[in-house]
Amino acid sequence: MPLLLRQPLASTSLDAHGERLTRDDLFELFKALPEEMVINDQHDLTLPSAAIARNLQFVELHAGEWAIVGDVTVHDAELLKLRGGFSMAWLAATYTTKPDRDPDIQVLFSPRLFDKDIVLALVRLSDEQVNIVGRELKQKGLDPEAILIIQFVALAAVSGFIGKPASDAYDKLLRRLAKVKDDLRSPANTPPILQFFVPRHLNPYRADIIVELMPEHMEHLRVGALSFQDAIDTARLVPFTEEAKKIVIKAVGDPPTWRLSRYEKASGLLVRI
Repeated sequence: MPLLLRQPLASTSLDAHGERLTRDDLFELFKALPEEMVINDQHDLTLPSAAIARNLQFVELHAGEWAIVGDVTVHDAELLKLRGGFSMAWLAATYTTKPDRDPDIQVLFSPRLFDKDIVLALVRLSDEQVNIVGRELKQKGLDPEAILIIQFVALAAVSGFIGKPASDAYDKLLRRLAKVKDDLRSPANTPPILQFFVPRHLNPYRADIIVELMPEHMEHLRVGALSFQDAIDTARLVPFTEEAKKIVIKAVGDPPTWRLSRYEKASGLLVRI
């Protein structure tokens, strides 16, 4: 696989949207980055990783222009050529009604497409049993997809979607998510997508599981016509020997049913079903 040395991943220069990070903002972002950074296609968790960046450094490219650079191992050169290079995404502002309590569910959203009031309405559904937190997902240098990510942080939150929930916040959350398509800040080429992210340590299949639905599927999920447990268990169709690191399950058809869409091996190879 090709190795590209000292590739700029983000900088203080003006991006395609007329936005610019200050040196201090960029440095704070740099300090929060992991040692290895996976680069996904269009920052979509369900799409394959195109590359991985290592040896990240904060450097001055030119007088007054600073950048985060890294050595990038390319998994899919054609994809990077099609996209025109790299861009970065990072978590910014946090919205919560319980600042002294860890989140059970995080809702990640692009402030370019979703007004924060939409997410604040979800955050306010929190109660004593479940804490829902909103996080801005900043994306530099591209037009993001209209994706709302519902990320499970605690096992109890996953259980709330599987069994009889201890809180009616789950029912209210599904009702509110059904209306997301009416809440876009600006028109998008495709309808908004809802991605429920179940990390590997919260499921029995040793892989990150992403369950993808459309807003119109929320009522099916709420009344039990679609089972979230069945969605997670669809991951069993991936052979254990494949050592998948990411499995994507989608709701398809009318009435909707679960389908194994694709999975990504530890090697980075994408297997489409």
